[in-house]
Amino acid sequence: MDTKEKIGYWSVYLFCFLLILGYAFFIYTFINKSISEKYIEVESDKYKDSPVIVSLANNCSSEVSNLMKVYCVNSFIYSQYKYVKSNDLNPENIYTIGGDCKMYASFYRLVFNKLNISNRIVSTTKHAFTIVYADDWYCNAEQKVISCQGLEVN
Repeated sequence: MDTKEKIGYWSVYLFCFLLILGYAFFIYTFINKSISEKYIEVESDKYKDSPVIVSLANNCSSEVSNLMKVYCVNSFIYSQYKYVKSNDLNPENIYTIGGDCKMYASFYRLVFNKLNISNRIVSTTKHAFTIVYADDWYCNAEQKVISCQGLEVN
């Protein structure tokens, strides 16, 4: 076997390996989270130590239960809410320009992470929101509305 044939075989092997690796990544991503959910999480992590996130987490950390902390965070969002289509996930913009569902989902996620409350972003083609949960309750945090076990609080 000459060098050209060896290179040809190795090219095929490498192509097949990359194809399998890409397929595995695709399957892993969609089993666990959609690409848009992962994108929002990765992009929002840049702002995990934002002053507004840290301040709100500190303010709500004094609440008695995690559920009350969720309501505390929502109270802040409700008071600042302004819908503006945006691709920027910087939480500081909640004060100045407002945001869209991705921005609010990111904001909720960052604060809940600081408060050590389990959460996950859920994203569809046209909407994103955050689910926050514990063993005995869960809430959907959608922009300015919190819906806990079917009970809407705003």
